Amino acid sequence: MKEVTLKSFAVIRGAVRYASEGPITVTEDEAKRLKDADQLADDDDDDDGDDLTGLKLVDLKKVAEDEGVDLGEATTKAAIADLIRAHRATAPGE
Repeated sequence: MKEVTLKSFAVIRGAVRYASEGPITVTEDEAKRLKDADQLADDDDDDDGDDLTGLKLVDLKKVAEDEGVDLGEATTKAAIADLIRAHRATAPGE
C-alpha cells in the first residue's frame, strides 16, 4: 500500500476521490496508474523511501533547520527535500 495525494480528483476503486481529502492510501498498482495519468500532486519522482517523503512544507523546513541545511532561495517541498538529501549525502560519517 502507498499513500498518495491527488492534484484534483480521480476515480479510485469505483469512487470519486478529491484532493481536498488529503493523502489517500492506495495499492502500488493504483499509485502507478495515478502517476502515469499525471493525477498526483507533487509528483516529482523523489520517492527515495526516506523520512522526507510525504512531509508537509513546514515539517521539511523544521528538518532543514534541525540539520543545519541552508535553504537559500528554496521554497518548494521538492527543492527543500533535495537540499536536505544533498546535505545528508555530503555530511561526515555518511
